[in-house]
Amino acid sequence: MRPLKSMSELFYNFQPYNSSYYDKLCFSYKIAFKRDFLDKKVYESRFKFKNRYTSLVLLNKNESEVLAHVGFRVHKANPKICKFIAFRFSTFVNKSLRGQGVYQEMMRYADDFLKNVFKVDLIYAWPNKINLISCLKDKKYQNLPLINTWQKEIFCVNDFNENNDYIKLKKISKIDNQLTNDDLEITNNLFTNRENKKYYHLLDPKGNNLILGKSKFNECIYFSLLHYNFESLSWILNIIERLGSKSYKNYVQLWCNYNEYENLRMILKNGFEPNGPCFNRGVYILNEKNVSNIYAFPSMYHHDAF
Repeated sequence: MRPLKSMSELFYNFQPYNSSYYDKLCFSYKIAFKRDFLDKKVYESRFKFKNRYTSLVLLNKNESEVLAHVGFRVHKANPKICKFIAFRFSTFVNKSLRGQGVYQEMMRYADDFLKNVFKVDLIYAWPNKINLISCLKDKKYQNLPLINTWQKEIFCVNDFNENNDYIKLKKISKIDNQLTNDDLEITNNLFTNRENKKYYHLLDPKGNNLILGKSKFNECIYFSLLHYNFESLSWILNIIERLGSKSYKNYVQLWCNYNEYENLRMILKNGFEPNGPCFNRGVYILNEKNVSNIYAFPSMYHHDAF
């Protein structure tokens, strides 16, 4: 592995993630973000493509500590965009090494790793404010317009019981959207229920796929429309009224491309407001001859917040 030389003349190595690094990574992540890390099973299913892990760590000299991390979720791309896309998540650098070019070096290393191992053409990034400052110094980074989350409160009259109440679910086999064409391997890794997140897959009255995420935070329940047809929005809202709880505040969240006027009209007429979280985004092109469009609008499930 190519060594990285810090300002303090110490050498560190980037390594592809393996299971023996998980506890060290978990500890460093909690320090960096002041919140719990993903469960090991969830992490290792999300950051894996064709049976190989897709994340990188920077270790100190004796490999006793994770000093930096970047995770990539690799997807088959919509062929109108490119061949393979890697979505970048959970990026951090140890506080003692910030401002020393570690992030830029990590991304250079990641370029080679993704191109050579996974044939990735395009990295899609979701930088937070601190990370965006580093991204904007990188000449390869192309910033894209941020995304507003549209939100609507739903009033529920009952408490949904996950064990007793029945919602007929369908098996997710394939999802096509503007950015990616995802098969059973990706959907099985992505839409796995965990302690604070559940996923529902239904068919709307016209036979279109609906993928709905449900999470609880404090006294609120958030429903994320991860994949759906805008024409079925009223039907979806009726379903969500059954899945929510009168004991909580219930919110529905969705994204909408500002250039899709009819869809914007529909969500406005249904009472949505652009008052949810906003997300920065941008791309790194790894193989220009294979990339035909960087402006295709993403789906919510392309972001790990949902």
